[in-house]
Amino acid sequence: LIFIVSNRRWHVLTGFGMSLIIMLIISFLTHPGWGLPYIRAVLSNLFQGPNLNLDHIIQIWFPNERISIASVVSIFLVAVVFIESVGAAQAHFRRVFWTACLALAAMPLIGLAIFPSNYVVLLPALVLVLAMVWDRWARFRALRTALILIPFIVVPFVLYLQTVYVYVPLYTDLLAVVPPVATILALYWMRWWAVRTPRIWADQFKLRK
Repeated sequence: LIFIVSNRRWHVLTGFGMSLIIMLIISFLTHPGWGLPYIRAVLSNLFQGPNLNLDHIIQIWFPNERISIASVVSIFLVAVVFIESVGAAQAHFRRVFWTACLALAAMPLIGLAIFPSNYVVLLPALVLVLAMVWDRWARFRALRTALILIPFIVVPFVLYLQTVYVYVPLYTDLLAVVPPVATILALYWMRWWAVRTPRIWADQFKLRK
């Protein structure tokens, strides 16, 4: 929204509104009764929030904390996302996309209810990181990309397996916290490659030589 307002690209909102209306029409035609269950699910998520957020997890890990660590983390992340959004207002699309991925990764850690099933929204950030790794290191790029992709798949899966048969609060909490934290770290690891101006043809020619 900051990017759209600062660049006055109102056609983006027009296209989004038209797409949304078409999708709503199709959804009501295929399943007319989805509206009320969806509203109930949203309200249910809001009521479940007090025991499924970062503050509750940190209180379990650090029961004797004197200050609210989760509140500090939340304020810090909101400030970081806002600063990055302002910086990306006049930037190229890759930085805008990087900032959007950062906002999605930070969202579960700012006090909202955490549902690991919603972490599908972290996939664009993973694709962006892998694409930048592929672009940055020409030698052994397939191996480097695989070495980054495998932990992102294996670690959450292993944590999930630990909670399937026996409920272990620690693994459940780690499954909620590790994916967004790892995504934020990966995004900042490749931040310079995302923020800088895309390479011109001459730079790419030199790299190939």
